[in-house]
This record gives sequence, C-alpha cells and structure tokens, in this order.
Amino acid sequence: MITVIAMGILFLGGVNGRMFFLITAVLLGAFVLMITLSDWRRERIFAYLDPWDEKYTLGKAYQLSHSLIAFGRGEIFGQGLGSSVEKLHYLPEAHTDFLLAVIGEEVAPGAHAVILVDQAGWHTTPKLDVPDNITLMPLPPRSPELNPVENIWQYMRANWLSNRVFETYDAIIEAACEAWNKLIALPDTIKSIGMRDWAHVGRGK
Repeated sequence: MITVIAMGILFLGGVNGRMFFLITAVLLGAFVLMITLSDWRRERIFAYLDPWDEKYTLGKAYQLSHSLIAFGRGEIFGQGLGSSVEKLHYLPEAHTDFLLAVIGEEVAPGAHAVILVDQAGWHTTPKLDVPDNITLMPLPPRSPELNPVENIWQYMRANWLSNRVFETYDAIIEAACEAWNKLIALPDTIKSIGMRDWAHVGRGK
C-alpha cells in the first residue's frame, strides 16, 4: 500500500513517464521475485486466490474463509443485531477491517446505524464525511464515565499502572502489555465495566 501511494505521488507530481514505467517495472520484478523465492509469501497469495482449498482453509486462509462464511450467513436480510456467530472467536480478528464481515452477517441492507462517540476533534470536525445511513451521537462533554473505553482504561490504571515510576520506555511498554494481558483474562470483568443496559441490543443478558 505504501508503494502504491508513493507511486501515485510520483505520477501526480509529474515524474518523467519513462522513469515512472522503469520504476514500476523494477517494483513488479522485485515483487514477483520475492514471491518466487519465498514459500510463505507464495502460499499467502495462493491462499487469498483460493481460500477454500483444503491446504489453506484451516491455515493461512482461515481468517478469509470465515469472513466469507459470515457474509454467507447474513445472506440478503442479515441474522439480526447481535446474532453474529462468526464474531464469537470463529473469525479470529473480527475487530480489524474484517468487522465488515460481521456487519454483513448481522445487518440487512437499508439499516441505519447510530454510533456513540466522544467529542474528540476528529469525531466532530465538519470535514468528516459521514454516510447517510450512519448517525453519530456524541456523548456529553467532560463525562468519561459514560464512555466504556475510558472506564476500561480507568480500571487498568487503578489496578496495575498507577503510583509507579518507569525508568525506561521499554518498562512502560512491558507494564502496559502485562496490564492488558491481565485484563483480557477477565472477560466477565470487561463485560461488567462496559455494559450499558440501554445499549444492550439483540441478545439476552
């Protein structure tokens, strides 16, 4: 992606056409060479092209195949809010860009989403292009107690990160990772901290 952006900048900047095509040819050659000489890179490409191959379905294409299963389960009308099965650890990285697969599994076309956000500048700027089927609902100012993410960080700071002096940057990273690992080992605690009865939609308590 970085390479594509860089090439786009060169093209828009008016670089010499012959030089542009020469750079493109060199990059393509390097790309093909890396795939040819690296077994794991080659397998990732083939897994992407054919995720249902038995060789890849339970390996390098596991994430991709389960995202496709999520879209398939959603069909045309979706399974309903909160009814996704794939997000229950069948789709390993459901919080990344693959969140779209979970949305496709749950939500029907024409649905309207309401997203709770804090009033950070990047959430309130008029430059933000919000689709017509999404409504942003800002939380009241200076009210972190209403933000589940802030509540989680408050819990981590209070239990594992407060009243400490860190001698190095690596020590900060190590302490943060340790606190995070302790937190994710307590799913019921996370649920109780982040739960909002008025926002709990689609499944029983």
